[in-house]
Amino acid sequence: MPVGAASMVADVFEQRIREADIDGFNMAYVSNQDSYETAVELLVPELQRRGLMWNDYTVPGGTFRENLYGIPGQTHLPDHHPGTKFKWNATEAHVNSEVRKDEHAGKSGIQLAEALGASPMNVFVAGTAVTVS
Repeated sequence: MPVGAASMVADVFEQRIREADIDGFNMAYVSNQDSYETAVELLVPELQRRGLMWNDYTVPGGTFRENLYGIPGQTHLPDHHPGTKFKWNATEAHVNSEVRKDEHAGKSGIQLAEALGASPMNVFVAGTAVTVS
């Protein structure tokens, strides 16, 4: 990951885009979380000035999902999306947590997924993602 002024980092990004036809970068902070804010405030405008990053969002100032779906206010999955049945309901989870602990104790990830009506591929247990293959 290049380090330096926004124009210096943009130079490196531009070179890699031109040479390798890269269309995206994954960024991670190294020393502090402010690195993300710095990238948004300084690097993104520089890349936009160079025409390397778009600025014509469908919903200006909107969230990722609003721009993904092109619908202002669509900040969650649409109701018809299969993932909506897995919405977190804090009240239900709290009320049923003791029952579910006893009911599903000792089950394997696949058995737990089937009992909860979830895909056996991705099961969340005690706040930890467990991938069952």
